Amino acid sequence: THTDRMQSLVEDLLLLSQLERGDEVGGQHPVAVAELISEIQRQTARIPGAADRIMSLELDPHLYILGSLYTLHSAFSNLINNAIKYTEPRDVIEVSWYQDEQGAHFAVKDHGIGIAEQHLGRLTERFYRVDSGRDRSAGGTGLGLAIVKHALSLHNANLHIESELGQGSLFHCDFPKSKIVEEEQGHLSRLAR
Repeated sequence: THTDRMQSLVEDLLLLSQLERGDEVGGQHPVAVAELISEIQRQTARIPGAADRIMSLELDPHLYILGSLYTLHSAFSNLINNAIKYTEPRDVIEVSWYQDEQGAHFAVKDHGIGIAEQHLGRLTERFYRVDSGRDRSAGGTGLGLAIVKHALSLHNANLHIESELGQGSLFHCDFPKSKIVEEEQGHLSRLAR
């Protein structure tokens, strides 16, 4: 367990260091985000207790963005994994990917323990923990939301967090319209992988 935790910490620190330098990890290509999220959902089966949570997906399969597949995978999986860790068995986690006049949006809403208002502004800081005991028992490195913030920044996107103690949390990633690409381009990119 300690070895796995150290390995996760080193991997997260290396990725965060790359993101903070502005390195494009994997380059920018059209990404089929709905497929990416579905793949992340399959991968969550390895998280302890994941099978006891209900994940509701509302994904636009025709909405593609220009981005780094690796970096987006890291950002989106961090948000989904956090929702699993901080919700109770049989709780619903709502994951959505959609488009409106402002751009493309990825959102994760849970009905878990929630976060007190005084912590919201600091959640994306390195190693910031709302409840250090709970995070350690859940296996977190304290870098996940910092990674999300910097990964989104490389895509000219923003992270918005809404939460209330006992009422759950909403993590919203907003991508500008300039990042949206035609579905056909995304399809060709996906086949070329």
